Amino acid sequence: MLRVDDGSKVVIWPEGESVIYDKVAFQSSFCGESDGYYCFVSELLEFAVPKHFEDQNEWEYNGSLYCVQRRIQADFLPGDGSGRAFLIYSGGGKDCSSSESFSKSFIYSPEFGLRYYKNVESPRGMEILFALNEFGFGSNCATAE
Repeated sequence: MLRVDDGSKVVIWPEGESVIYDKVAFQSSFCGESDGYYCFVSELLEFAVPKHFEDQNEWEYNGSLYCVQRRIQADFLPGDGSGRAFLIYSGGGKDCSSSESFSKSFIYSPEFGLRYYKNVESPRGMEILFALNEFGFGSNCATAE
């Protein structure tokens, strides 16, 4: 679950093939278990990250380029802060050399999943999201249980 900066919540629900925002469900497509990504695409949000995220600097999914900008301090993560976290840009860029052409940014942790989402071109005024659950979407730990 993610919290929007206005206090409302977003639920990413793979089992129901939906992303729910403000009590409205948006039909969404999710990657399957055999796919190489944790991903979803909806009218509201989209996100993709390799399931075996190691040291990739960039990847493309559904016509969007994803670029790892840098590894960041992980002291905000649940637990003892020993997890990894990465700042990733996406949306509209043609190459990873310039962050100015990207409209979306994410903080992703392989251990704890999607932690932060920002979209400066959000169609519903939903610009900034923060993770509320210990394990966010795409967490290696949550799927291993």
